[in-house]
Amino acid sequence: MAGTSVFRGLGLFVLPDALDREGCAALRDEMSAAEPLRAMVVRHGEAKVDDSVRRCRDLVVSDVARSRVDALLAEVRPRVAEHFHRVVTRTERPHFLEYAEGDFFSSHVDDKPSSPERKISVVLFLNEDYAAGELVLFGLFPEVDKDLGLPFRGAPGSLLAFPSDLPHEVTRVASGRRFTIVSWYCDP
Repeated sequence: MAGTSVFRGLGLFVLPDALDREGCAALRDEMSAAEPLRAMVVRHGEAKVDDSVRRCRDLVVSDVARSRVDALLAEVRPRVAEHFHRVVTRTERPHFLEYAEGDFFSSHVDDKPSSPERKISVVLFLNEDYAAGELVLFGLFPEVDKDLGLPFRGAPGSLLAFPSDLPHEVTRVASGRRFTIVSWYCDP
C-alpha cells in the first residue's frame, strides 16, 4: 500500500497527526456507544438507504464531540484551502461513520448535483484494527488509467483531503470495525 508521501506527491493533502491517540480513543469510545443510523445515499435529491451502494452506520454523537471535531476542521480548513488553491468558507456538518464487517461504499464522487457546493472532501481516520475497508481513490493517474485505484489506509489521527470530484470508494470491511469522520469544505 502506498505511503502518505505518495499521496502528497499526487497533490493530495495529508496531515498525519491531526488528532492525537487519546483524542482518537475518546471519539471511538463515544462512537461505539452512539445511536447508529443507517447511512443514506442521495439520488435525484432524495436521501434513502440503499445497501447495494452503501452499507455503514452514521452515528449520533454528543454536541461536545461534534464541537471538538468542528473546531479541528475549522482550524485545518485554511491550510487545506491554500494547498488546493480554493476559496472555501464553510465546513459541512461532519458525519461520524462506523463500517462493520461486510460494510462498504461503492465508487462515487462527493460533488453531486445535489451538493455542488462541496469542493474538498475530508476524512479523519480514528483506528486501524480492522481488515480491508480501505479508502480507494481513482483518477490519480488519468494519463495512464483513469480507472486505476490507489488505496489509502490512514493511521489513527491522520487526515486526508482531496477534491470532491475525485472518484473514491471504501472497500468491503473483512473484519473489525472501521471508524472515520467525513466532512466537506464548501464554496461560498
